[in-house]
Amino acid sequence: MVARSLVFTIFLLCGSAAYSQSSHLELQRELESTHDTDAVKQKITSYIARHKGTVGALYLQALVTDDAQKSVELYKKIRVRFPHTREAENAILRIGQYYFSRGLYVSARKQFLELIETHPESELVGEAMYFSATCLCASGKEASCHAELKNFLAQFPRSPLAKMAKQDLKEMGVSTNGKPPAARTKVAKTDGKYTLQVGAFSQTNNALKLRNYFSRLGVPVEIRKKSVDNRTMYLVWIGSFESKATARSFGESLKREHGKPYRIVDLN
Repeated sequence: MVARSLVFTIFLLCGSAAYSQSSHLELQRELESTHDTDAVKQKITSYIARHKGTVGALYLQALVTDDAQKSVELYKKIRVRFPHTREAENAILRIGQYYFSRGLYVSARKQFLELIETHPESELVGEAMYFSATCLCASGKEASCHAELKNFLAQFPRSPLAKMAKQDLKEMGVSTNGKPPAARTKVAKTDGKYTLQVGAFSQTNNALKLRNYFSRLGVPVEIRKKSVDNRTMYLVWIGSFESKATARSFGESLKREHGKPYRIVDLN
């Protein structure tokens, strides 16, 4: 009877832990896939209150915090307090992505390399390898970037990022000796009258992903916060153009080469 009670108690404890783990992962997936973020955020707030101090609660709190710097601090806390968890792996990756979006490519690369070194079995290693290479591209070290992208493709040919890596290599071009050219054409950032809007999101994470994409291409990009129908939207703007014709010409090349739709925004 005692043994049966003990087994039942263990079952309850394990079941509770499994439910807790599943619950915060389900909330994360729901947050990333739904358009009704306010409803999901209410669920997340309730979860955080019930599971305060757990890795799941800290990670969800970091996801829904509007202040990017505060999110980074929470991710750092996860990395220190729960170093052997999947959330720690994701936290390191997101810290790196944050630094990249700020143009801090050396700091960003350090995070991506740390993820590869400390979590070699992580399913995020391929992603970290790709982004660490793009940090080199963004820093103007294209020869090294070229080598690391080739290495990434050799190790992760079926990665969702493989197509982007191939496109990166194609845009860099390869000379007869197999090395990329020393320089890459970039769009100058000026105080023009027009810009291109290439995305509008209700979640900052999605806006940051698109911002990172264009940062890698060397295109001036920024995120603007705007209230639309009592909802906060994050607009992704790229470039600055003196004329509407110039903006349209660049937008069409963007659409043709990268499949990205655009809208011309008058800054006057």
